[in-house]
Amino acid sequence: MKKVLIFLLIFISNNLLADLIKVAIKNPPTNINPIYNPNNDVVKLLYSGLFYKNNNQELVPALITSYKVSNDKLKYEFKLQKGLYFIKNNVNYGEFSAEDVKITYDTIKNKLYNSSYEQFYNNILDINIIDKYTIEFVLKSPDSDFLNNLTLGIMSKNALIKYGLSWFNTDAIGLGTYHLKQYSNEQIVLIKNQNAILKPNNDGVVLKIYQNDVQIKNALNNNIVDVGLINYKNLKNIDEDIEYKVLKSTHSIALNLNNKIIYNRKLRYAISLAICSKQISNQFPNLIISKYANNCNKEEARKLLNELGYFKERKSIDLNINKENNVNYFKKLDIPLKLEIFVDNKEYFNIAENIATQLKDFGILTTILPSSNDEYEASKIIDIEYNHNINFIKILNSNKKDKTQAKTTINEFQENYYKEFQEQIKFNQPYIFLVDYNYYLAYSKNVFGIDDMLVGFNGSGLLSQVINWYKYE
Repeated sequence: MKKVLIFLLIFISNNLLADLIKVAIKNPPTNINPIYNPNNDVVKLLYSGLFYKNNNQELVPALITSYKVSNDKLKYEFKLQKGLYFIKNNVNYGEFSAEDVKITYDTIKNKLYNSSYEQFYNNILDINIIDKYTIEFVLKSPDSDFLNNLTLGIMSKNALIKYGLSWFNTDAIGLGTYHLKQYSNEQIVLIKNQNAILKPNNDGVVLKIYQNDVQIKNALNNNIVDVGLINYKNLKNIDEDIEYKVLKSTHSIALNLNNKIIYNRKLRYAISLAICSKQISNQFPNLIISKYANNCNKEEARKLLNELGYFKERKSIDLNINKENNVNYFKKLDIPLKLEIFVDNKEYFNIAENIATQLKDFGILTTILPSSNDEYEASKIIDIEYNHNINFIKILNSNKKDKTQAKTTINEFQENYYKEFQEQIKFNQPYIFLVDYNYYLAYSKNVFGIDDMLVGFNGSGLLSQVINWYKYE
């Protein structure tokens, strides 16, 4: 009888999972604690903050009904949603209240817990509970960006006291769109939270973990998963009944020029102007011109090199005829201008070859060398994620309002300081942004609601749109 009961439970569990949307993922989170990993896509699905960001990245109230700000911009008072409960496995950990908000922010601010995100909340002087459903934040100084930091997932005070903070590294009790059912090395199972403010169009998702795109492609073809991101190479090998949408990713391929080998800033800028991203994207159909790429200007690059003392030889017509296959390189004191590009994988090698051909045709002697050393102080093809890096090219192209980060006034000193900053960055770009990846979101025909936006609910990434997906067998 006991064996029959166990078999029945397993059968029911497997059938419940069969109704969920199965999504292939790589690089699963090693920590799902909102204090330590608040911006992770899975964490955002398990927890809700006072605010969230919609598909247009606009701040929207979530766990609050209203708020008001004092005239001096130092006090923020929030009215909280009523009737929301922290529930896990049918155990009720209490109604959401101001005490849960306070303990969450007190925890992330506490240096003893060593959260790398503590720095974003240093400006909070005090947090006062007005009543069960009202809480007040007092700031040390006015901060126009304060509300944007209130997307932090709220934790249950009762659960924190019962289990301790470290328990939440691998388990979750939150007010997010989903409850955590399973968290393992093979898969993460999320079940619809009936009590959530933001309810999904599906009953839940199973995040199946894979090591590479080939495994994801095979899982799609064998109906093991319903949705998965794959690259251009594997797109050609998916079954005909698998559909896909083209997604622009937040990753860019760039050339690092900020190194001790190319010490002259004007020289770095000249090299950046001699490389045309369009020629790279024309050769590789899965790559598009980076939105932060320079407009190549070879005439301007030539002028800059001349100012630095680099010139091409003036050859006669006869000499050019006799040596038409010889490239005329820029030289200084009869020494050719040289550039070495280091790569650490085959994909980047092909891109480096394209760049080398462009630079050679322009007149810069370029060679490609293998490298596995990330700290090598030379020009290297690298992968940059926009969300995790300061993008100086974007700063240069932004308007004055963006530059000042919502400052109310700009005095003459500040204006001159920023102009100097612009000039310095122009000639000392950390990277040359070249091309962006195109990713392909492949999915079964019985999955609906999939958008071609990679930026969505509360952030960006594969799971940013998952709450909109639904499935018909």
